[in-house]
Amino acid sequence: RAARAAFLKHELLNRKFSEVIEAVIDILAGRSAGLTISDLKRITNEAAVMAARRESKVTDAILEEAFEKMRMGEASKVPDPATLERVARHESGHALIGWLTGHPPVQVTIVGRGSAGGYVEREAQEEKIIYTRGDLEQIICQAMGGRAAELIYYGDADGLSTGVASDLRNATMWAERMISEFGMSEDIGQAYVDERRLHDGPLAARVNEATERIVRSQLDRAIEMLKASRGKLDGLSSELLRKNRLVRADLERLLGASG
Repeated sequence: RAARAAFLKHELLNRKFSEVIEAVIDILAGRSAGLTISDLKRITNEAAVMAARRESKVTDAILEEAFEKMRMGEASKVPDPATLERVARHESGHALIGWLTGHPPVQVTIVGRGSAGGYVEREAQEEKIIYTRGDLEQIICQAMGGRAAELIYYGDADGLSTGVASDLRNATMWAERMISEFGMSEDIGQAYVDERRLHDGPLAARVNEATERIVRSQLDRAIEMLKASRGKLDGLSSELLRKNRLVRADLERLLGASG
């Protein structure tokens, strides 16, 4: 993080073409975990091109737009109002679960990019190398927060939508690893299950059933949490529809202290 911040400050601070402030650079340095200096150079170059097209200096907003574009792709066409409202409710579910459990998002947006109709960005934990069962259950619970919100708003039938595909993939991956790699399931016990044994047979069936139970239990947990904070969920989705993107300061204003 320190290296990324130093590079961005060298590129953008005290330059005639830039009005970017140091606080924004520090935030982006934290959000750019996994990116290389070469990646950051492409982002600053893109920001310079965008500013030139607008006959402007590189501002905080232009830099953030370049950052999102390089990571997630061009902004998608705005969908119809009903779809946009559904996306706002879905992303608000993710964001609120994180907020309630002490894992506040950096931002939540309904500006679609790439294959995502919207997304929640979480704080990078670059120094964390050990995760407990509770940590992984929290990750799964937050992943299922979008579906939980849709079920609350649209019911058991219409609440099931294709917008959950990547969330379900992520939740299933972690649940399966809890069982097969980390010995965190009473169903299988303290055993490592080789991937080759997960494809068929009685053991594969047991792992699949245990995986579904973990994901289902965290979905149920997310539903109960969101129902208990329905007012905050409604307020968050309404504000997200109004502004399209909410950052940490917006969330603090709307939701109060995290956790």
